[in-house]
Amino acid sequence: AGNTERFWGIISAVVDVQRLYKASGLLDDDLGIDIALIGKDALGPSGDQFFGHEGVAKSNPVTADVLLPSGSWRIAAIPKNGWPSTPDNA
Repeated sequence: AGNTERFWGIISAVVDVQRLYKASGLLDDDLGIDIALIGKDALGPSGDQFFGHEGVAKSNPVTADVLLPSGSWRIAAIPKNGWPSTPDNA
């Protein structure tokens, strides 16, 4: 009894990633941004990129970390036509 921890087991699931990407909007032609997902095997920014164009991560992207139960992914995004050289209000 008391405060002992007990292993409950492991759950595994098969996921159709193309269907997941489509349902999330990542494959929409009119998205307006290019997206990359980094962190294969939940290794976060130190993991391999597993979605999107290689150039996204090298183009000064906006990034956010997606926390997972056992690690993280990093989502990186840039405008479809690249960053503007002058601001809209200039």
